[in-house]
Order: sequence, then C-alpha cells, then structure tokens
Amino acid sequence: MVLIFNPSTIALSGDTVAVVDKLDPSQIHVLDPQTSKNQGDGKISHSAEIDEICLSQSGNINNRLLAMIDAAGTLVQRICFHDQWPMLAGLQEGQLVVWPCPSIAFDHRDLLEKTTITKKVEQLGRFPELLNFTQNSILLRRSDGSLLPSAFSPFPAALLAHLEESKWDNAIRLCRHMNDDSLWAMLAGLAMQARNIYAAEIAYGSLDEIEKVEFLRDIRNEKDKDVKAALMTMLSGKTSEADIMLEKAGHPFRALMLNITSFKWDRALDIALKNRDLLEIVIGYRQKYLQEMGRQETNEKFLKYQSQVEIDWPHIRQTLASHRARAD
Repeated sequence: MVLIFNPSTIALSGDTVAVVDKLDPSQIHVLDPQTSKNQGDGKISHSAEIDEICLSQSGNINNRLLAMIDAAGTLVQRICFHDQWPMLAGLQEGQLVVWPCPSIAFDHRDLLEKTTITKKVEQLGRFPELLNFTQNSILLRRSDGSLLPSAFSPFPAALLAHLEESKWDNAIRLCRHMNDDSLWAMLAGLAMQARNIYAAEIAYGSLDEIEKVEFLRDIRNEKDKDVKAALMTMLSGKTSEADIMLEKAGHPFRALMLNITSFKWDRALDIALKNRDLLEIVIGYRQKYLQEMGRQETNEKFLKYQSQVEIDWPHIRQTLASHRARAD
C-alpha cells in the first residue's frame, strides 16, 4: 500500500482517518487515528477515481459521514463539512451549495433536493477553495488568493440542535415559524430516520405530500410492530427489504400485495407458490395488468401456473377481504 498525502485526499475527524490510495485512487483506506488499525473493513471501494474526500466532524463514530468528489464528470469542485453539525457545503458552477442533512440521501433521495440550499458567488475564478464551514459562515478563497466569507442561514443548524436534544416540538415550532420548505424537508427526513411518525406526518403535510401523510397514518394505526417496521422501510424506498421483513414476520399476504403493487411479478409468484391460497390472487392481478397494457403473457413461470388456476374475481375479492380482515 503506497500512500502519498495531500489536503484533498486525506480527511481527519476525532475518531477516523480516511486516505485515498495513490496507486488505486478508487480505494479509500479508513483507519483509527490512535491505533492505526483499520476501522471496520478498513477500505471503501468506489467505481471511479476519487479526487477529494472529507469527513463529518460531529457525533460519534456510528454517525460518521464521508463525502467524496470523483472524476466521473461531477460538477462539484470542493466540499467541506460543518465543524459542529453534519452539514455539507460544496462549490458547484459558481454557486455555493449546502446540504443541511446529507444523510437523508441514503433513504430519502427525493427529500435531499428539497433541503439543498444554493447561493450565487461571483468571481471565484477557475480554482477556488472552500476553507471552512463554521457557525453560519462559510469561508472561501478565490483563485487570486483573496478570502471571501459567505453568510448562511442559521436555521438549519438551529433545527439540528433541537433534534439532537430530541426537542421535536421545538423543531416543529421553528419550521412553522419560518414556513420554509427546506426546513420542512429536513424535518421530514430526520423524523423518518428517527422513526418519529408524528413529526414526519406534520412535515410531509406541510410539503403537501398527501399520499405519504396517509401512508404514515396507516403505519401509526398499525398494531403489529413487525409490519410497522416493514412499512417504514418501504416508505424509505427499500421495497425489497420491506418484502423480506414482512415474509419473515409471517405476513405473506402483505408481502404479496406489496410486490403486486410494485409490479414485481416474479417475486409475487414465488411468495404465492409458498402459500398456495394466494396463487389465484397473483395470477388474477397479473392477467388484469396484461389486459390493461394490451399485452400477452410471455413469462414462462406464469404460463405454467395460470393453466392450473381458474380465475374467479368474486372468489379473489372474498379471499382478499378474508386476508385483510386477518391482517387487521
């Protein structure tokens, strides 16, 4: 392992050192700064060469974030984490960009864009630098060497401070007072991470995300804790994980309907074959779907089993009602 250090390819926090491998710039070595031993697997592999990395400075090692800029055509030039909160700043095409809670990208990418704050910065030159991000100020260095401080809204940090102390009511009051979509999106994403359905409902409602509000109400009213956990996972966009959770928890009907509504027909058929009373449901919905699309069945697995099932929609509706009553 050959490591050659430069400010862009090494990052340090209180509990972690991250270094880009000079011989293989798609690899990042992650070490404990006190023992020099590997952190976790000791290595992060990326699909492209990495030009710059930085580590979040707040929280403990379980919440440590690593951000990177790769050589795969990214428009972001520089990145820097806030010195107190897990907020990330970057320079992109003459703009200062701030991601107040970048961790929501893992589960709620739709919210990430809504939280993003941009600010036009003039005359940065070709090679500007982002020196630090502290309190509500970001310090830049233009290509000519001159320093440029840029003010940033203090309210994302105030929201994070409330949530760090689990003061959800204060966080909601702040968002209502400011009535800013980026703050509501932050609250929605962080409430989902914390499994705070009450706060998430209010935040999504303020963003006019009515379908998600209704879905959250269904989750709140769900009595089975395993089903509730699976539904929360599904709301994060992890449908396959939610499906497996439901089946393992003994809810094959819910897993089946999740796959049918997601048009994952092969997986739905696999579940039905393990629970034969569900076979008519998946075959029936598959035929209905193909009729609406104006297509013929070509899937060999469905061709094999559809001849074994007589589709009777009154019976299917009765079976559905029976399973739903059992689920309730």
